[in-house]
Amino acid sequence: MDDAFIFFRYAENFSRGEGFVYNPGERVEGCTSFLWLLILSITALFKFDLLVFSKLINAVFIFFTVKLIADTHKYIRMLTPAHSAAAAALLSTTAAFAPWLSSGMETVLFSFLIIITYFYSINAETSPEYGISGVLCALLVICRPEGIFLAAPIFVFHYIMQRGRAGNGFYISLFKFIFVYAPYFAWRYFYYGSLMPNTYHAKIGFGLAQLSRGAYYLFDYFIAAAFFLILLIPAGYYIFFFKEKGAISGKDYENNLKLAVLYIFIISNIVFVTLIGGDFMYGFRFFAHLSAPLAIIAVYALAALFNKSAYFKTAVIIIIVYSLAQFFVHPEVYGIADSSPVEFGRAAGLFLKRNAPPDGLLAINTAGIIPYYSKLKTVDMLGLTDKHIARSDAVNFGAGPAGHEKGDGLYILEKQPYFIVMGNFEGSKTPIYRSDIDIFNSPAFKVKYRLKVHKIFAGGRERYFYYYEKKPPDER
Repeated sequence: MDDAFIFFRYAENFSRGEGFVYNPGERVEGCTSFLWLLILSITALFKFDLLVFSKLINAVFIFFTVKLIADTHKYIRMLTPAHSAAAAALLSTTAAFAPWLSSGMETVLFSFLIIITYFYSINAETSPEYGISGVLCALLVICRPEGIFLAAPIFVFHYIMQRGRAGNGFYISLFKFIFVYAPYFAWRYFYYGSLMPNTYHAKIGFGLAQLSRGAYYLFDYFIAAAFFLILLIPAGYYIFFFKEKGAISGKDYENNLKLAVLYIFIISNIVFVTLIGGDFMYGFRFFAHLSAPLAIIAVYALAALFNKSAYFKTAVIIIIVYSLAQFFVHPEVYGIADSSPVEFGRAAGLFLKRNAPPDGLLAINTAGIIPYYSKLKTVDMLGLTDKHIARSDAVNFGAGPAGHEKGDGLYILEKQPYFIVMGNFEGSKTPIYRSDIDIFNSPAFKVKYRLKVHKIFAGGRERYFYYYEKKPPDER
């Protein structure tokens, strides 16, 4: 995905001694997952190919995530090995999870950390185990801020369990969390000068327009994961209300409490993502990491609903078939295969690199692939890596596509970029986003820039890259 190359650019700048920056000398936190960035940055120090490495390491994370889910019965003892196998099968065939292996993003790492943190923490009994639980919770939040939605209920779980046992596990886990997370948070605040990542300012606001967009995003996800979300209803009933002795749902208070931690995490994420207006990317990035937790909860609900093994197996097969069908019918999933942005973006970026002056500045909306290969200093016209644009105002913020609403074309023109690429990574003759529109309507732009077209063969077909180039002084 294009955004993966933002991580790669930060990582390669770090490996060259420039620090965790997008453009040398500009401290802007344009990545939401520092832990993923740190892994890539260490890899870049050894000159490994980040595209290849990101796929290989994500394959490892996916393998161990599925393996952990296949062992769910070892951590939640009311479930059987057959239930665990079913959960692993559901996860492996989930359309919102499998494609992320090759994305280059942090989603698979986050999914792995969610499951290992959850399983380890709910079974912690000794002081060292509680300490490791706190460290894992800190790493989870460093990986993505939404990790707090799991860390918080884990701490509550430790507090409740501590009341029935001798010891101080809750305080140990909380102290270890603070011990790891507080120095990181202090560093990133003083390094970047902001409490929240720049991406937060560029993408997130709270209002009715964003809520409406978030509700549509959730509905779209519901189509892809209908059975998982529907089964949240009976699962919630069995976890929190059903008390009949002998039933899988009411047999063990401690195991139900363990499931409540995971259930609260899922619901908190769904509510949060809906409130902030969802996301723009293919593949449901903001919900993908819920796939493994949802598989566990779905299997628990099915086990509680169906006493007979044949009914349980039939239900699991129906869900698997439905999930596999989404790879071919849901546009958020099958559309990934047809986009081929890397091949095109590599050719476009290398072309700009060959034709730019040494100090040439690139202004573009897609801040990943093309800037990564061009190596040009870049101003991100959507503001993910630009503080000024990220903090600018947007009319009716939340009504447009997520992460693509802010801009300031006059600010861009003041920087006098040598290349301007409107629209998405293929470029556009006409404006699409706010910065594009501001630039296109400026009289100075019409005088100083000219449209150019470059032919690129990518994705098995001939395509065209549209961009604007600064005219020589004698042609203005």
